[in-house]
This record gives sequence, C-alpha cells and structure tokens, in this order.
Amino acid sequence: MQWLDVYVPEPGWVCMRRLDDRFWKLSVKRLDYDFDTAGEYTGRELDAALNMVADLAHGRRNHDHAVLQSTSGQSVIIGADEAAELLPNLRRAIEQARSGAED
Repeated sequence: MQWLDVYVPEPGWVCMRRLDDRFWKLSVKRLDYDFDTAGEYTGRELDAALNMVADLAHGRRNHDHAVLQSTSGQSVIIGADEAAELLPNLRRAIEQARSGAED
C-alpha cells in the first residue's frame, strides 16, 4: 500500500500512519494533529480497528470514511474504498504482533 504504513514495532502492537494527504481537511480539525506520528494500536483499540476495517470492506458500514481510534499517537482516517486493500495487511500485522514477532 502506498497510502498507509502498517508495521509491528514490538510484540502486541501495530502502528499505522497515512503517507498521503487524502483526509488532510478532516485531520487538521483534530487538535494538535501530527502527520508524522503513527497511531499505535493494541488491545481493544486494535480489535476495534480490525472490526471497523472489516465492516467497511464487506459493506456492513455505509460511511465514506472511518477514524480508527488509536491507543496512543495519531488516529488514522481511512476511506471506505481503501478498506478492502487494508484488511489483509492489517490482519497480517495483527497476527505478527500477537505471535510476538517484530518487523
């Protein structure tokens, strides 16, 4: 994916950061948004992000975008049209994070 960086910095954690400015207008409305800071996901926020992406990818949500609330760092905004591409990458990263492996 050229629009999103997804990586596992340490076991149990997945980080995501947009690499483009597609949702710039929405992002700047969020107080102190830092485009260079990744969203760090673990626990229930990671589960919620996976569920949101899966719902968008499978058409169970009819929104044009979603904010994936992070545990810390910057929450990532994705478009509904990006969810299908993100889903297998996110699942792979979660599997890697939960197995204890790092990038």
